[in-house]
Amino acid sequence: MTALDEMISGDSLQMMKAAVPYMSPRAAGFLAVFAKMQELQNTVRLYRQVNTAGLQAMSADRPQPSPTELLNELRQYTGAQGQQAISSIQQLIDTMQLIQMFQESGTVPPAEVQP
Repeated sequence: MTALDEMISGDSLQMMKAAVPYMSPRAAGFLAVFAKMQELQNTVRLYRQVNTAGLQAMSADRPQPSPTELLNELRQYTGAQGQQAISSIQQLIDTMQLIQMFQESGTVPPAEVQP
């Protein structure tokens, strides 16, 4: 589960969602929608309770994650196709950083590098 899921979804909601495949289609649909609505209500409640000024102050102290850190975090929630896409994006970022490093060092004149 993601950090947000852990904050908004308690054991009872997880048990409801786990029971969905064992119910009749009609009951399963109702229970699935009910569980998701509870999660939505919990999310709204969570962000209403948070003091936004305090939240901004806390986030200002925390370093901004790099694109690589974000991609690595997302990678654990994707299937094979998503992981391939993330790998391609990471390779593109690595290539762009390498080009920028060469440009900054003066090794490659900016006019010779094409986007």
